[in-house]
Amino acid sequence: MVKRACLTLYKVKALTSFSAVYLLNLCWKAPSAFPTYTRINNTIKSESWMKKFIHISIGSFIIFAILIFGSICFYDTHVQNGHWGSVSDMLVALGTALIAYFTFLLVAAAYITSKSWLDKEAHLKATEFLETLAAIFHHQLIIYSTNSKLAIYHDLRKKQVGDEIKFGVKDINGAQSMLQSIGVNTKASSYSEADLASINNYSEVLVPIYKESILKAKSDVDSLIVKAMILASNFGEKVDGVQLDKDIHILRSTNHDNNYAKVKQIIKKYAHAIDMKDFKLTVPDYEPYERGSL
Repeated sequence: MVKRACLTLYKVKALTSFSAVYLLNLCWKAPSAFPTYTRINNTIKSESWMKKFIHISIGSFIIFAILIFGSICFYDTHVQNGHWGSVSDMLVALGTALIAYFTFLLVAAAYITSKSWLDKEAHLKATEFLETLAAIFHHQLIIYSTNSKLAIYHDLRKKQVGDEIKFGVKDINGAQSMLQSIGVNTKASSYSEADLASINNYSEVLVPIYKESILKAKSDVDSLIVKAMILASNFGEKVDGVQLDKDIHILRSTNHDNNYAKVKQIIKKYAHAIDMKDFKLTVPDYEPYERGSL
């Protein structure tokens, strides 16, 4: 009875502390480097529409003033016995000139802002397209790194009492921290019965979460692929749909460091094709977990 109560209490402890362990597993650089992805500069390098509007306003005012002054001079010198009419006639003429001037300014403002809005929309669509491609790559790394975690727990659950505690990975400190977080005494040379019980309890909590994370990431990748193909239609001949399908296949099949350079080249190619040369993709250092390393 006492033994069963202690075991139940141990499982409760595992459940309540699983969040901290889960985060530590995510941050352990060697087998589970958490991937980062695209960073895009959203600044459009162009003169502001307000500055353009001010320039046009001043320029058009000068032109209108020259036209009015020229008309007055022409009237005085070329029209015999001409007169300007009554005060009301002068006011009507002045009002007509002002209406023409402000109408011109409204047309100019509409043209400038529409062009600026179209440029911004095009920039946002290009940004979204590149971020979608990078997100496919990002989710694939999540799948791969999570599979590495499952492989770790698969190896650990096969351990028996007396088996050597070994660290066949580059990041030994990270591996030690991970084992300590799940209750393994890393100062000992071999696994004890308490170590194995702790491993089993934590794996019962974490393994289902990892499997669910993989399924969700795969579902997200499928949705992102559809989104990328739809967004690509905005760029016409700049993006070849057949080639994009092949490149997406490479993005979603990435599973080790050797493919990172190829992925960067693919996304950089599309960034240049749609005039987004300020695009940057960052990839973390990553050491894949090999079976039997722990």
